[in-house]
Amino acid sequence: MTRQQMVVVDGAGPLTASASATWGWFEWQLSTPFHSVRRRDLFMQPLSLTDDTFTLVANTTNVFCAQPGLSSSPGARALTGALNTTLYAAVLDGLGLPMSLSLTNFEVLKRALDLIEARHRDSTFTIRELAAALSVHQSFLNRLFAHIDTTPRRALEATRVDSARSLLEGTPQHSRETMDNVAHVAGFASVQQMRSALRRSHLDPPDA
Repeated sequence: MTRQQMVVVDGAGPLTASASATWGWFEWQLSTPFHSVRRRDLFMQPLSLTDDTFTLVANTTNVFCAQPGLSSSPGARALTGALNTTLYAAVLDGLGLPMSLSLTNFEVLKRALDLIEARHRDSTFTIRELAAALSVHQSFLNRLFAHIDTTPRRALEATRVDSARSLLEGTPQHSRETMDNVAHVAGFASVQQMRSALRRSHLDPPDA
């Protein structure tokens, strides 16, 4: 980790750290909001914070450290809730997501992206099925993906394009049979559909 970074750790065990230079860290053990987030790769990855967010977290921590009696005060629950909200906002900042995204919607968005990654190679997988798997309406999904400046359909296509590009880069001969196989494995219904998606992503589809 470097300056102005934070890490979310899944578990209640103590943390240890070492460094070759003088430094320090803040450690908080919270039951919420992060335990409700199922996305496993959220944990144990350094998240870089902006100056404003880092200052907010540091100042909040310093207040609690300077006033240890706050944890047993009548307003302790409200103060803990405020700290949770502050740290949640810091995680969103570190992930590059807007702070207007609620915890519940953040979890649904992560689950949607996980499902797209897991099922994009199935050419019959649709946004209707994605919404059904998440038990939400398609219109809600569209509003949710707007937080990351895209739509569910574009996110699904972009994931398929990434798969196709990786496969094509590892294939020296682009025969018709090879192109058919790449399109199928990447989740496209046809080579033509793959070519169109590659063009929309400003990639030149290879000739077969």
